[in-house]
Amino acid sequence: MRADVIARRVLEGVSLLLLLAMFLAPVLLWSRLGQQVPVHFDASGQPDRWGEPWELLLIPAAALLVWLMIELILHRAKPGHWNLPFVLPYGPTAHVVEPLKTMVAALGLESILFFAAIEFMAIASRMEGMGLVMGLLIALLTLTMVWGLVRSWRGRWIH
Repeated sequence: MRADVIARRVLEGVSLLLLLAMFLAPVLLWSRLGQQVPVHFDASGQPDRWGEPWELLLIPAAALLVWLMIELILHRAKPGHWNLPFVLPYGPTAHVVEPLKTMVAALGLESILFFAAIEFMAIASRMEGMGLVMGLLIALLTLTMVWGLVRSWRGRWIH
């Protein structure tokens, strides 16, 4: 089995475990949440909207929706559906598409990490340092995209 396929399965498994933890956290901590929890934050990380604890379940629900869309792309998209930024003389091959699929799986995990960070800070009722966390996650997303595109670009000569 190719390393990209193994890496993708690991990324998908970690994403699924993180999603499960995101659904379990509010449920397990329900008695500690109080009547009102922060559900929206301004750019400085201060709560600007409060809601009922059940609204925290919307965060993992949104993350699940993102994960399902990514899984649909990973498992249903045919090689010709990948919109590549370069021309392939022999069409999309596994050497090009598999690194892209791994990149998409990594981006999916990183997107879920965004949701998990928001949920954690909402449960903890404080957002100090959230700007740094989000900045690091954005940098990670950018590096993952560059890494995936470079790997695919290098694989375009192998057929």
